[in-house]
Amino acid sequence: MRSSEELKLIAAIADGLPAGVWVATAPEGRFVYSNQAFGEIMGMGPVVNVGVGEFSQPYGIRTRDGRPYPEDQLPFVRALRARAAVVVDDIVIHRLDGRRVYVRAFAKPMFDAAERIGHIAVAFFDITLEAEANEARQKTQARLAQTEHLASLGLLAAGVAHEVNNPLSYVLGSLDLIAREIGSATEPFDEKLRVVDERVRDAREGVERIRSIVRDLKVFSRVEEDARSGVVDVRTAIEAALHMAHNEIRHRARITRNLLAVPAVWGQENRVAQLFLNLVINAAQAIPEGDLEKNEVRVATRTTAQGWAEAEVSDTGVGIPADVLPSIFEPFFTTKAIGIGTGLGLSICHTIATDLGGRIEVVSESGKGTTFRVLLPPASKQVETKPQPSGKEGPNSRKRARLLVIDDEPLILKVITNVLLVEHDVTSELDAGAALDRIRRGERFDAILCDLMMPQVTGMDLYETLLEIAPKQAQTMLFLTGGAFTARAQAFLDRLPNVTIEKPFDQATLITRVRQILAR
Repeated sequence: MRSSEELKLIAAIADGLPAGVWVATAPEGRFVYSNQAFGEIMGMGPVVNVGVGEFSQPYGIRTRDGRPYPEDQLPFVRALRARAAVVVDDIVIHRLDGRRVYVRAFAKPMFDAAERIGHIAVAFFDITLEAEANEARQKTQARLAQTEHLASLGLLAAGVAHEVNNPLSYVLGSLDLIAREIGSATEPFDEKLRVVDERVRDAREGVERIRSIVRDLKVFSRVEEDARSGVVDVRTAIEAALHMAHNEIRHRARITRNLLAVPAVWGQENRVAQLFLNLVINAAQAIPEGDLEKNEVRVATRTTAQGWAEAEVSDTGVGIPADVLPSIFEPFFTTKAIGIGTGLGLSICHTIATDLGGRIEVVSESGKGTTFRVLLPPASKQVETKPQPSGKEGPNSRKRARLLVIDDEPLILKVITNVLLVEHDVTSELDAGAALDRIRRGERFDAILCDLMMPQVTGMDLYETLLEIAPKQAQTMLFLTGGAFTARAQAFLDRLPNVTIEKPFDQATLITRVRQILAR
């Protein structure tokens, strides 16, 4: 069969097919035929007398990852090189009307009687629905994997915070005891005592900074269900994010705050903080190091005319190119170098803002910086707050009381005991089981201070047992916690009206909380 006869036969068959079919000369690569379906796939009319290479670039023949399709890998060229049929699955057509069409291409050489390739026929099958479904599935799987990863990191961070809080508690308590001893010394101080007092104050300031870091870490480490949502102060979440990102920013830019009052929003504190942490870190990483005074990260809040909370995070960094701006919220999309970004930060921001009922917007200009604007609706629900002690001292609050203190950390137990011995009689136990034996034998206490998380018998276990054998003793409990990072512990604290004090605590806070318990 001669070539022209073959072309007529292909045309007769192809004109009725749903697949896009075209034929080009070989090896020149000029279109000599295309059917109607091919024009529909490409968003144009019939294609003839155009070179394959000329056609592929202006009409946006790209790979799945968005790169221009290499000319030497086009189906036509591969079939010519292989002298055999080839199938290509990774072609994306970027049409002039803005639509993306995913195609599977089948290319087959057409040989003449002398076994020379005169033409190559190519069929384009539209697989857009299949490809988009696969991409959506991959994105969902990536989000699930990231969620599991973040949950694991959250548990790890919570555990670290708990372990740090224990030694931090007895360091802070010991410093308070030293300060109290110095304060009770008869003046005038000698020079050595004055120096010691100054050193203690410096050490306490350092411990307070560590305490603040751990507190912020706990905000981001909470692994909570949606039922744990509540009213969140946006400005508090932003400040926590700025503290966490301080080390990332301080070598690159100045931080400017203009945090005006905004409505509280309904959500989870850790997720709101995570949203702003990601934005602040993204802003910092957009600014090259080396010109601290010139560069700036600006954070501002305001209330919109509709009563929404609006927050902006701006930077004076490199900006985002206009051609990639529409893709920045896609998972794993990043313009950062390998090892700097995962491409998940902004995707997580978008997900959190949307889940909170709000939205996130971006304005950027290459070389001039970027502004992310987050808009969140005001809280429409009211949380049930725990009854809080009034703080007023009752008639017996300053009376010397009998206290039971339980903590499995010997140094913490020692510090708490020494702090409270000034005003009260204190019995100490390292084990909740031993403390329970005392109560079973008939001993009674005006207040029980108990660590929440302990091996063997926990503070929760002790409370539940006391409800059965000595319910009035259960009502006197004050729970000490370095981080309630288990679901059971969090649920336990949520349902109890008992006072809770978080480690590390200072001397004044401990004494005040004990007075509140005794005044109830």
